[in-house]
This record gives sequence, structure tokens and C-alpha cells, in this order.
Amino acid sequence: MNASSSRQPSPPEATAVVFEDQELSYGELNTRANRLAHWLRALGIGPEVLAVCVERSVEMIMGLLGVLKAGGAYVPLDPDYPVERLAFMAEDAQLAVQLCHKATKDRHANMRSADSRLGRRGRHHCRGVCGQSHAAGRAG
Repeated sequence: MNASSSRQPSPPEATAVVFEDQELSYGELNTRANRLAHWLRALGIGPEVLAVCVERSVEMIMGLLGVLKAGGAYVPLDPDYPVERLAFMAEDAQLAVQLCHKATKDRHANMRSADSRLGRRGRHHCRGVCGQSHAAGRAG
């Protein structure tokens, strides 16, 4: 028996993620990650590579977990990189979808125009899909 199989699961109300003044319980994290995963699957995302370009936040953790729960893989993109660098990384990784935080939405509109190939083959969903206003099937 290894250590991971003998560990008791954390109660849903226990704190899972803390960042600055934000906090998510295991239950909230799981609910939000599941909601994102279902939304991604509804888009047809499965074993594809997605860009996750968000500022550090509790939503970043939820987004990464949601991508994994949807069966995808992610390439983390730093929103502070120059737009040209982000476009090159998206092109190089042949990203299917790009998820971004509400705070980085405008920056990614610029990246979309700078990256013609991703614009043709990829799907951009930079509408705060990792944010609190995310609802199943749509983003706020």
C-alpha cells in the first residue's frame, strides 16, 4: 500500500486553494473545475492541447484542473509575455483552444490578430472562462 492510497480524502468544506484574499474549498474547486470541463467537452475538446493564459489566481488552478478533467492537456502561457511571443508559442504548440482570464481578455484579442494560423484552425475562448461568472455552456 502506498501513501497516496491510504490518505483520506479532504472534506469538501476544507480549504484547497488560497491566493491573496481569495480562497476556494475543495468542494468549490471541484464544482468549478467540473463546470469548465463539461463546457470544454461541449466544445468538442477531448485529448487536445489548450493554452491557459491567466494571471496567477485561484481561477488559474480551477482552469488547469478543468482542462485535465476534460481530458485535455495544457500549455501555460504567461500573460506578461509580448504578444508576438505568445502567438509564436500558440503556433508552435498547435493549440486548439485558448482560455484566458477576464483580466487578460483584451491582450488576447491582439494575439488573435497576430496569429493567423491559430485564427484559422484554432478556437479562442477568451471571455473569462475561468472566472466566477462562468456558467455551463457559456462564459461571462
